[in-house]
Amino acid sequence: MKYFSIFFITITLTFGVRNTNAQNGEGIAHTGPFGVYIISGTAIGNDAHPSHGIIGYRIERKQSGESDFKVIAELSTPETKGDLERAFVSALNDVPYPTPLANVSIDKIWARLDRFHEIDSLPLRGSILALRIALGVMYLDRDVKVGNSYEYKVITLKEKDAIEEGKPQKITFAQYAAPGEVYHRLPGYVDSSSTHLFWHKSDNTQPTSIACYKKAGFGSFTKIGIRPAFIRKRDSLFYSVVDTTLQSDVHYSYYLQPIDYFGNPGPASDTISIHTVNAKQLKLPDHIRAEINADRLSVKLSWTFADTTHAIGIRIYRGEENGKTFMKIGECSSTKKNYIDESIVPDITYLYYLTTLTTSGEESGSTAKIFAVSESNHKPLAPFALSASAEKDGVHLKWYSAEPYLKGFYVYRGEGFHASLKRISGIVRFTDSVTTYLDTDKSLSPKNIYSYSVLALSTSNIEGALSDSARVQPNGVTVPPRPFNVDAIASGNSIKLFWDEMRNAEPSVVGYNVYRREQGKDDFEKLGSKDLSAVNNNYTDSAIKAGITYEYYIRTADAYNGLSENTIGVSAMVAETTVPQLPVPIGLRGEATEDGISITWGGVLGGEISGYKLYRREGDSDPKEIATITPDKTNYRDTAVKKDTEYTYTLTTTSAKKTESQMSKELRVKN
Repeated sequence: MKYFSIFFITITLTFGVRNTNAQNGEGIAHTGPFGVYIISGTAIGNDAHPSHGIIGYRIERKQSGESDFKVIAELSTPETKGDLERAFVSALNDVPYPTPLANVSIDKIWARLDRFHEIDSLPLRGSILALRIALGVMYLDRDVKVGNSYEYKVITLKEKDAIEEGKPQKITFAQYAAPGEVYHRLPGYVDSSSTHLFWHKSDNTQPTSIACYKKAGFGSFTKIGIRPAFIRKRDSLFYSVVDTTLQSDVHYSYYLQPIDYFGNPGPASDTISIHTVNAKQLKLPDHIRAEINADRLSVKLSWTFADTTHAIGIRIYRGEENGKTFMKIGECSSTKKNYIDESIVPDITYLYYLTTLTTSGEESGSTAKIFAVSESNHKPLAPFALSASAEKDGVHLKWYSAEPYLKGFYVYRGEGFHASLKRISGIVRFTDSVTTYLDTDKSLSPKNIYSYSVLALSTSNIEGALSDSARVQPNGVTVPPRPFNVDAIASGNSIKLFWDEMRNAEPSVVGYNVYRREQGKDDFEKLGSKDLSAVNNNYTDSAIKAGITYEYYIRTADAYNGLSENTIGVSAMVAETTVPQLPVPIGLRGEATEDGISITWGGVLGGEISGYKLYRREGDSDPKEIATITPDKTNYRDTAVKKDTEYTYTLTTTSAKKTESQMSKELRVKN
């Protein structure tokens, strides 16, 4: 492809909206397109695994005019790798440039955090915005309005209910342009197949991201897939763009847009315009026609133009049927033979005429006028910026649409990341650019992740395309299985409860609740201020009185705040006694033999005993009674043992009144 020899470069300066608070520098609060991001800290901790004594953070906020801070969030690090993965997926809805889950190694991140418990231990991965939100060291406050002032404060939560209060920061939420120097254009050139463009700035700091925008002729700028290359020289930063997607006799314009960490656009670069057209005497387009496209709610203007090399562009003007006021609605290359007007309103008669534009910017006279009567059969564009959040009453959806002439929307839902979507709503009426919907389906499970999408329906009942998906893990109530094999045993001055460890039956189990009442009373009370950890499947109740029968039941608690049904109740009583405590056996000895482990002990002094009870445990398991022995015996052979296994034995004495002494010192023997 060959181009004409004359090459022109023009420059236009573009400025962004400044944030008068300069609030994206140092501090805890930073604005972005989605809201205000609050940095809570660097420690990665929770109740189960504190980091330097830190178990989480509390975010407090007060709006201008309010006297007191209010809690808007409490953050802590997920307790399991699976919880971290789900939190990361949810956080992708809160960042401007999501990093796909496939590009993030959750296994490596979790392994490193398990060692160091600090966000700073993740050199590059730790800078991923969605990961910081998932780890609880950053929070996005979406509930802010443009122009309002807010004050934020971070409370560091520590063990034993200790706290550390941070310094508050005031911030005004406004449309924000990241600070930075404008990228200035350098001389470029066009060869036989491409255009070479260059920008530079004297500050050599590199933005988080940078995009290139292009337009052909006098249409609209669009983001293109060309990734600008950069190089640092001394104290300057240089960017270059090579575009090979060119056509002859077309006017092109380019500019760069830097983007900061929170998605805020920086100052746009100088705009570079190029074309390859010689300036000559212009002629006007003729044979102008107007064609209505009811499907797109548009008017297509077409024409012929015999001498396109003498012009760089064509301007299109439009007025309404009174013909008194015309306005420019678009520009295009002189080589283009048509223009589509997509900004019409149904049922109006429009008038159009064209002019041509020289390379020096002079405009010709107008062509004859042509009219067109619009029709409405418009297919709406997909809604955008769909977000989903899990609330107490269901899943809240919010989306935006800039389309006119809408009747409403349909909501679609699927289970999982790549599941097919099905329509779940009737028509959701369109009333404003922002629309909300609440999914209260009782079948939604907090164990699953759901994908949502929305499509628009025009007033002519034409459906648009589905929007981008938003994913969420709902809140809700789960019912884990109740504990198995609950038993209660009176021992000494306490009652011991035992039950099966439930994480094998349900991996989401995180703890247990123990409830007690005196026999004959109406209400049970929960024992302990916090749930028992899932690693503890036993409980010792020492706050009891002898001679009273106590009834107990146990409930499992899972990671989704669900509680099981009550277990079948058990009861026990510590008997009242005035007799002295039974003597504790001493001199426990043992050795491995060919047919088991032989255990001996010395006699006991004092007290009337009715026999002995022998207990055995393997590894970290709970001790289990394996034999009841008459008082005249001081030995026992345990044959129910395995080779090369270490066992721990303890012995107690018993009385005729079914009381039991304290356990002897432990004896460890390996068979």
